[in-house]
Amino acid sequence: MKKITKLLSLLLACVIAFSTVSMAAENVAEETTATQEEATTRVEETTTQAEETTTAQEETTKVEEPETTVPEEETTADPEEETTTTPEEETTEKAEIALPKVPERFDADYWYDSKILFSWSSVEEADGYALYQKMKGDWVLIAEPESSTFNMGGFIFNSIYDFAMKSYIEVDGVKYYSEDQVECSVKTSPYIGQLMPRLESTKEGMRVYWYVADGLSGCRVYIEKNNKWVKLASVPTNGEEIQEYIYKDVKVGESYTFAIKPYAKGTEGTVFGMLLDVTGTHKDFTKAEIKSKSATSSSVTLKWGAIDGASGYRVYVYKDGKWKYYTGIKTETYTVKDLKDATKYKFKIRAYFKGSGKTTWGAYSDEVSVTTKGKTVKASRISKLKKYFTDGDWSVKITGLDDGVYGKLDYTFAVKGQKIFARYDYKNNKNIRDFEYLIDFKTETVNVIFDDNKTYVVLKEEEAEAAAYSIVMMGAILDMSSAKGVTAKTTTYSGKRAVAEIYTDKDLETKKTYYFVNDKIKALKLTYADGSTETFKISKINDTPSSSVFKIPSGYKRAFF
Repeated sequence: MKKITKLLSLLLACVIAFSTVSMAAENVAEETTATQEEATTRVEETTTQAEETTTAQEETTKVEEPETTVPEEETTADPEEETTTTPEEETTEKAEIALPKVPERFDADYWYDSKILFSWSSVEEADGYALYQKMKGDWVLIAEPESSTFNMGGFIFNSIYDFAMKSYIEVDGVKYYSEDQVECSVKTSPYIGQLMPRLESTKEGMRVYWYVADGLSGCRVYIEKNNKWVKLASVPTNGEEIQEYIYKDVKVGESYTFAIKPYAKGTEGTVFGMLLDVTGTHKDFTKAEIKSKSATSSSVTLKWGAIDGASGYRVYVYKDGKWKYYTGIKTETYTVKDLKDATKYKFKIRAYFKGSGKTTWGAYSDEVSVTTKGKTVKASRISKLKKYFTDGDWSVKITGLDDGVYGKLDYTFAVKGQKIFARYDYKNNKNIRDFEYLIDFKTETVNVIFDDNKTYVVLKEEEAEAAAYSIVMMGAILDMSSAKGVTAKTTTYSGKRAVAEIYTDKDLETKKTYYFVNDKIKALKLTYADGSTETFKISKINDTPSSSVFKIPSGYKRAFF
């Protein structure tokens, strides 16, 4: 027992010594002295009464209390902990901010389709407003407009919506909302407008597609069978701008009619829009399509769109009265050579597919016609005609001329000395009188002759001058006496092989092209400075009229106006 008492005394002395050193280091001298005195007294009590060892142990525990109390005082005095009082003070200040009032008026009306227009009375002290929508029993913030009007879309047709409005002010980037809120309800329109379907033939089938409108829940798709609409599917909206339905039970070349009917599942029931239809034919995707064609004087180059899965292509040309083909073509372009110049040919192509030991063929493309370019040839035909288009006697007849007012007519023009004869024959228009002009430059007179009533009119000076000018201009257009630098090439005219001889009339600023078939003149094409063209079909030339056509026929009476 004595040994235990001595051991406890020694342990207690060590604890007291450690405590004394610690407290001395922190300038707490008075508390250290008191602790030493108290510890000495307890040692004496421990030596005298060994059975009070338990009491000494309890006192030893109490001796350690100064260590725990000193850090608490230091924690209180720590500068960092002093700063924790600042947010509390700021919070107290912000709590004193005067909150804004709630708007006195708040309205919501459906604007058009599925859009809603909100309006409310302004709050003078407010920086903005908060718009809430009730969703599944909770108010959810959907917008924070700054003015007193706001519109928003995306609501479902035929539905009732609940909204609430608060105002707020903003201080140092923090928003403070009004304590109260103002509420209202609105029902969207129950009427759905038209939705236009579109149709496209694809490899998968007939694709019906449409642009989605706001406020819809989806669209029903129908097909017409036996004059009845059969529902194919209901396609719900999925947030995409374009939706579609593909009908796969199709056959090449057959026509199909589809329709769509938009619907909206609103809170007040499901409503439908009008049914609109669209019709289209399913294409053959084995059918080649010629994209472009070009020609030289001896060849034609074709280009076409690629066919998926094709092993190759054949190109067909209608030549010498029958179809001939070129096969084994692996690309989507081919040049057919050894063709005649200025000749019209027909072409078509088709794809072929090899597999499982056999060859299958795609559909023929649409036929295209291409005319090869003409070769340059010797120009000699105009030279033969020039002797007639001089100051001597000559005549020409043009058929199918359009005067731009009364329609088509046959026009005859003749020159003899100082006299000109011009006849207008409206064969296709019985309501227009046929008439002739007689111009005599020697007497400076212009006569108009009418065959139907056997009369003639002598034009007054101003009318005579205008008529003579227009007729002389036609003669100048037809005249080729000044033709120089003529070039010629082979070509086609009205489906026949022809020779085109071209020269430029500098006085008229016009390019003239004369077409000859079998060495006989058939047409004159004028190309004006602005690029526009005009063609005259010539049926006769050098048909020199007799002198009698340059005189007023006997028995015709003069009429006055």
